[in-house]
Amino acid sequence: MAMKEGDIYLIRDRDLRVTPPVQSTYLKIGIAKDTPKRVKQHQTGNPHKIETTYQQLVPGKTELETFLHHYFSTDRIRGEWFWIDSAREASDVMPVLTAHHNEQKDHQVNLVTIDALKKTPDNGNVRVPTSTELTLSNDLKAAEELLAEAKAQHDIHDYNLRAMLNSGNGIDGVITLNRKASKPDFDNASFLASLTPAEHALCHSSGTQFESSPKFLHTKRTLPKINPTLSASKKAAKALAPGPIPLTDLANPVVSRTSSIESEHHEWLSTRRDIVIHKWTVDQKKAELMASIGDDKEITGVLSWIRVAAVPFSNKWSSADAKKHLAAKYNACCTAKPDIVEVTIHKGKPYP
Repeated sequence: MAMKEGDIYLIRDRDLRVTPPVQSTYLKIGIAKDTPKRVKQHQTGNPHKIETTYQQLVPGKTELETFLHHYFSTDRIRGEWFWIDSAREASDVMPVLTAHHNEQKDHQVNLVTIDALKKTPDNGNVRVPTSTELTLSNDLKAAEELLAEAKAQHDIHDYNLRAMLNSGNGIDGVITLNRKASKPDFDNASFLASLTPAEHALCHSSGTQFESSPKFLHTKRTLPKINPTLSASKKAAKALAPGPIPLTDLANPVVSRTSSIESEHHEWLSTRRDIVIHKWTVDQKKAELMASIGDDKEITGVLSWIRVAAVPFSNKWSSADAKKHLAAKYNACCTAKPDIVEVTIHKGKPYP
């Protein structure tokens, strides 16, 4: 699906009560439909002067904002505010922002092409790949493996931080624990057995649909094959992390933050950059290949994209319709489960 355009903006505040007025080292990276209006909202109630240092209409405002937030995770204070001074804004933020913006332009063209191809039946043709398509396929495989390694590194630091909880009710400035209701178990078999034919029809449907099934055909390796050492390290870290956290831990004191905890949190934040970099590469390569296939059914060894109009289906289940039309019977087949403890690792560093 094509991205939605909008403004990406960078703002700072300036203290007017000192001479000369001093611009803060806090940088906000945000998006808006109307940047001047958004800045005005930030100005309301703020004794400092809000200043826009950059504003640009981009093809994918949410995607670019998310990329920048992850890329500069170790500088994030809270929400959309980052500890980045004006020098680093120029030397670090702007080159990354500009490069990603330029890449988005080509990516958006491919996404628009893909949206059109999704609605077009394939012509049944199977063809050999071009040299460009082979290169894209190899690049995609490499990016997927780098992404798998980046996610594993991130998971290791995630497990390490959880192990540092030591039965505490979170870690100051790093981890927050919250009580959360569990989703109830639904006995689908009992529910279906209780239905009359008329009720069955209310939550099932028949008809035809457009079938679109893209599948990339390059050989995919799991983490143990890609990096056995990293895979073993992840398994070891997971073994030391606590399982489901008991509700009784919520009554315990919050764990004080130590230098080792801060170091682990920093690494957890740092690995978010590699994940978003490799994820962006994967998304681009997939889009390039899907746009390249055109109306063909398959590029041998690279991509199969079966697209067939009016494929019949029958007895298609819809839980949404069941909840809507048969709420009493649906709820009668639900069994409540105990509350759980939700672990939230902070995506910023609200500490020095």
